[in-house]
Formats: sequence, C-alpha cells, structure tokens
Amino acid sequence: MDPVRTAPAGASARGTVAEAALARPAPESRPRSALGALAGRVAYWLPVFAALGLFAQVAFLGLRPALREAQRLASAAEVLEARRDANRAQVQAYELQLVARRDPIYRERQDRLRRAVRSEPPGS
Repeated sequence: MDPVRTAPAGASARGTVAEAALARPAPESRPRSALGALAGRVAYWLPVFAALGLFAQVAFLGLRPALREAQRLASAAEVLEARRDANRAQVQAYELQLVARRDPIYRERQDRLRRAVRSEPPGS
C-alpha cells in the first residue's frame, strides 16, 4: 500500500460508509428538551390508550344497553311471530273462501239456502 493513502484502492476519498455512520451522532444521542421527550412518550403510548378507551366505552356504556336491547327485541320477536302466525292463518281462511266462492256448485248451494230461508214463514 501507498503510505499516503490509508484506504484501499477501491474506497472513496471520504472513507467507508461505516466510518461515515459512526461520525454522525445517532438521533437518540442528541439532546432533547423535556417537552420533546414527553411528547415522544405520549405519541408512543397513544395507540394503546386509545384502544383501552374504546374498550372501556364499549364495555361500560355500549355493551350493557346493547344486551338489554337484544333481550327486548327477543321478546318482541316472539310477539311478532305469534301475530304473523295468526295473520297467515287468517289469510289461508280468506283464500279458502275465495276458492269456494269461485266454485259454481258452491254458489248454487248458497243461493238455494238463501231462497229457502227467505221463503220460510217467520217463527217456524
């Protein structure tokens, strides 16, 4: 090697990358103000506290009313199902009456019964 040159022949004039990194101070070693350090710590822990706050909101203010509402809706669902079943039975009865009224034989029987009731003397 040449006594004037300290670096190998392929190295740059400023030195190696490792020497340059060691020459610069690391970001952690720079002096920070107390306010900057506090802001950094708060920013670091902020996601954790935000998640805890959201969990507390759901657990104490959101979960209990939601469970009560679920119970109320379950009981209302039973009432609605009973109403629906009654309405379906009524619709089926109406449909049977419509089918019967479309039948010509049924209509003729009904007409005969009406004429017979009209022609009977009262009180017999």
